[in-house]
Amino acid sequence: MPRPERPVDPAAGVVQGFAFELRKLRRDAGGLTYRELAARSGYSVTTLSHAAGGRRLPSLDVALAYAMACGGEGAEWEAKWHAAAVALAGQRPAPGTDAAPRAPYRGLGSFRTDDADLFFGREQLVIEVVRRVSEQRLVVVLGASGTGKTSLLAAGVLPALRARADVADLRSVMVTPGERPWRNVRAALAGSAVGGTEPDRAVVERVLDELPDGAELLVIVDQFEELYTRCGAEERTEFIDGMLALAARPDRRCRVVIGVRADFYGRCAEHAELAGVLRDNQILVAPMRADELREAVSRPAAAVGLSVERALLATIVRDAEGQPGALPLISHAMLETWRRRRGEVLTLAGYQSAGGINGALVQTAEAAYDGLGPARQRLAADLLLRLIVLAEDVAAASRRVELAELLDVDPDADTVLARLIDARLLTADEDSVEIAHESLIEHWPRLRDWLAEDREGLRIHHQLSEATRGWQEMGRDPSGLYRGTRLAVATDWIRRAGHRVHLTTAEREFLDTSIEAETSQRATEQRRTRLLRRLATALALFSVAALAATAVAFVQAGRARQANDQARSRQLAAEARLLAATNVAAALRKSVDAYRAAPTEEARSVVLSMPGMQGFHGKLAGHAGRLDSLAVTPDGTRAVSGGQDRRAVVWDIPGRRALRTLNVGVRVRDVAVSQDGRLAAVAARNGSLSLWRMADGAMVARPRGHRGSVESVAFSPDGRRLLSVDASRTVIVWDTGGFTARATIRGYGGMNADVAVNPESTVAAVAGDDGSVTLLDVITGKPRETRATGTGRLYAVAFHPSNGGLVAGGDANALFHWDRDRKLRRLPTNAEGRVHDLTFQADGDRLYCGCGRQTMVWDTTSGAVEASLGPHTGVVYAVASSADSGVVASGGADGAVLLWDRDRLPLLRHTAGVQGLAVSPDGRTLASAGADHTVALWNPAERSPRELRNGHTQGVSAVAYHPRGRLLASASYDHTVAVWDTQPGNTAPPTVLRHPDRVYSVAFHSTRRALFSGGADGRVLRWRLDEQAKPTELQRHVRPVQAVAVDPRGRHLASAGRDGRVLLTDLRGPNRSTNLAGHPGPINRLTFSPDGRHLVAGGARGDILVWDIRAPGEPPERLTGHTRPVVALAFSPDGRYLASGGNEHTVIVWDFANRARWTTLTGHTDNVLSAAWSRDGKVLYTGGADRSIIPWTVDPDTATAGACRQLARDFPRSGARSCS
Repeated sequence: MPRPERPVDPAAGVVQGFAFELRKLRRDAGGLTYRELAARSGYSVTTLSHAAGGRRLPSLDVALAYAMACGGEGAEWEAKWHAAAVALAGQRPAPGTDAAPRAPYRGLGSFRTDDADLFFGREQLVIEVVRRVSEQRLVVVLGASGTGKTSLLAAGVLPALRARADVADLRSVMVTPGERPWRNVRAALAGSAVGGTEPDRAVVERVLDELPDGAELLVIVDQFEELYTRCGAEERTEFIDGMLALAARPDRRCRVVIGVRADFYGRCAEHAELAGVLRDNQILVAPMRADELREAVSRPAAAVGLSVERALLATIVRDAEGQPGALPLISHAMLETWRRRRGEVLTLAGYQSAGGINGALVQTAEAAYDGLGPARQRLAADLLLRLIVLAEDVAAASRRVELAELLDVDPDADTVLARLIDARLLTADEDSVEIAHESLIEHWPRLRDWLAEDREGLRIHHQLSEATRGWQEMGRDPSGLYRGTRLAVATDWIRRAGHRVHLTTAEREFLDTSIEAETSQRATEQRRTRLLRRLATALALFSVAALAATAVAFVQAGRARQANDQARSRQLAAEARLLAATNVAAALRKSVDAYRAAPTEEARSVVLSMPGMQGFHGKLAGHAGRLDSLAVTPDGTRAVSGGQDRRAVVWDIPGRRALRTLNVGVRVRDVAVSQDGRLAAVAARNGSLSLWRMADGAMVARPRGHRGSVESVAFSPDGRRLLSVDASRTVIVWDTGGFTARATIRGYGGMNADVAVNPESTVAAVAGDDGSVTLLDVITGKPRETRATGTGRLYAVAFHPSNGGLVAGGDANALFHWDRDRKLRRLPTNAEGRVHDLTFQADGDRLYCGCGRQTMVWDTTSGAVEASLGPHTGVVYAVASSADSGVVASGGADGAVLLWDRDRLPLLRHTAGVQGLAVSPDGRTLASAGADHTVALWNPAERSPRELRNGHTQGVSAVAYHPRGRLLASASYDHTVAVWDTQPGNTAPPTVLRHPDRVYSVAFHSTRRALFSGGADGRVLRWRLDEQAKPTELQRHVRPVQAVAVDPRGRHLASAGRDGRVLLTDLRGPNRSTNLAGHPGPINRLTFSPDGRHLVAGGARGDILVWDIRAPGEPPERLTGHTRPVVALAFSPDGRYLASGGNEHTVIVWDFANRARWTTLTGHTDNVLSAAWSRDGKVLYTGGADRSIIPWTVDPDTATAGACRQLARDFPRSGARSCS
């Protein structure tokens, strides 16, 4: 008989009162036993009994599971729990709390040098930075916003360097650039060195000169990105040059450490010398590992006599997974948890009451904002926006603003600023104010909305503020006033938006004076115009002589402009290349700007490479924090996403914009869209399930029945049923007519469970936390069968659209596939982390997976990985694919939805390297040879192969079309050459020619029905297709033959291989062979020019050799550009271009007539193995070891127009200024 519970007195305190209510709920539910509650909730008997024990407030998740297992309403009990947590936090701290009056966490602020005793988790990185600083005079510390660069430098590196025994006298300063970087360094050096009229940089140099013998100066320049957001170009260049000069001083008395945000890497690379430092002396600050994060949370608490609950530590590590900029959010959440502490323990309950990582900051910001009246709320928005700068092509950044400027905005500004500073959203010193951390900009939805409302207006206002400040510093010199276009833009902005009321007194005076000066100048110019007309005739007489004198000047000026344009073109091209993976819109704009500035090789390369380099085709950003779920309508025009920010967002995919927000109010666990695209189902953590109309965002139903967090939801194909599964291991089948429960099935699912419905039947699959998949009847709700995987938890399940196959994935990157006959196989993932989501392409040919930090693509026939899409900056939690429009979408920890158009992806079907390519004589078919044993025939206009030819038992090494027919030959490692008739519909097996050994290369004669093959036995054989005779040996090498080629006129045969010899045979006579001069070393590939005059070889040493076959005894010309083996070669049909590729992952296109590199194409992620041109020469196809075929447009004008179309189509809000 179970032991009775200890009585609790509801009047004894908040915890006891909450426990009493839980017990009452259990009695009202029929006196459920704790064993029955455990079966319903998924939590253990011990955990549930402690929840109602009255000694400690349970965690929110446990409280909700307990209440909903007893039939309670999730939303009601979540509100009760928060009320209890707030009341508990408001009580006086228990005895012992006063022993730790110092906060162990810094909130949004960074750790200072005197916080070194609280700084943990980065010990290894501190050691590495200190080592590099000791070895190098200038070091760059690079990291994303929120990875803790400032804290690392101030509380880790600086104290460690000061403590080094080998540094006898180290003087150190740590500064941020601000608007006057040299002045800030000078001020930091302090004391007698500051004063007088001596230039700031000269003062710094003098301080260095006056250091005692053996002393050194360490200058740490943090937030280096301020040089690009607050400084002019001239001052920025002077400061960078000066820092480089300090580090390079001959007396070696100065060391420099730079801390910079990673998204400003491209801007830093604009400076040539700094780019070299970035290349050689950078240290990347990566997100903390789980063990480092535990140290960073637990050890500061221990340092002030506190402890952290194990459950809280585990929750923080889980919540921070995949969020690279989470440190300030964690620190803020832990500071709020510390404020809610009881005794000497920081609890999970306190953390959840504060809102957790993704809610604490929003909760604090909203509380501060709500405490202001409407007028002061509008003023708060204006003040906060003044503290943000929008830099080109990077995320918004904070900036320091003088306190006097902010106080001048409105008489109530001091009250509003005080409220925001008290909430630790802003920090202030005696003279200036700034946002505590840029994570506030990224994670507070209200502030993001303000930024989105009028980004251009915000830029205009910031420029006005800067111009006003400059005008005042110049003593109100008239030359600093606005004139012309700048004045017109500013006044028009004020007129349209009504912003004049938000201007400071100085800004209003600046504008009024500018308008007065402009009016006066116009009157003066009118008088001057009348005078100039009278002088025009006289001046014309002297113009002829002036023209002769200035002709030379025009030429010189033209050359200078050309050099400047070329330099700008190269700079923009470098920036585009750096941004291509992560900021596609900016990269497209810069690539167009680069080519239009000057058609340099670098500009051609980047504009032609953009289709292969870009990381995605569209981006939807709107969630604060992690995105957990995603669904796309069948027609691909709409998407719904849900996340930790308690919202679901409906997106217009073609317009790349948010249509409406569904304010769910609690964390969204999953979303689903009906087949007709009319309804969205939203599953939430508090056990609620809601149905929303996609057209207007109205909630149409809220069916009740779950007792735990609803983890997954799915519609049946006919839309008549809706299935949902919760954390208490309960599945409910709903009738969508009235949203009544048709069936309730217990015992399946659990935390992170997933549900899917077979598109062709009435069967549903539930993937559960026990590692099994259960099949249920959608009509009756009865279980049919359970399929075990023998692994841990499963998080995702999906049905094949047509053949009844089933896939499931979960812990340890496990991915399982059952075919229609229930045969199980485990698929390789090649990624780190869990399988979080799965979805099939509409035709079932591909499977998309959110695997760790990647969106991976599988070929469903072979079960092999085809490609990896990216890049998210964190874990990928959701993937979705439309039924008929070719849209693929993914979402993850970075809160963004990335979009891909399947028709613009590389050609994907091979599951191993693409080792050969050939285009048919009529240009309608592209043939590819795969190391996966297959030959694929493609319609180049499509992204799926028309046919797959399976005639080899080992990898296919090469393919070749007969120049005058439809015959295709494929060479293989299985010792055969297969000759295929490629006429559509011809399913006859190929003619198989058996070679003595592995076959590496094959070529047809241009006029006869004969082909040539070379292989591992060192022989080159001629096969006559009209005869049954044995092949004839034409050439012999002492080592394997890697390449054979026949010139377009059929006069010469060339072969080469690993023995370094290139043999040329005249096919018109007695087949004599000549060994071409040059002794080039091993050769991988051969090709003839279209006119047959030149033979080109790709060498294993990275060189390309060109022979004129009319002079075979002369040494070859060499094209240098590759540094690793050249494996692919192909001439354009007109002979103008030669394409080469190899083990550097790039393709070089040469201007063959001038023997010069014309462009370099970047996009493959592994070695380039093959190349072929379209018959019209407009497209180059390359195949790689990355299993992809990339079609490249080789006309820069066409590529530029395509980039402009993509900007307008995929990134309509990015501003296609380059294309106007």
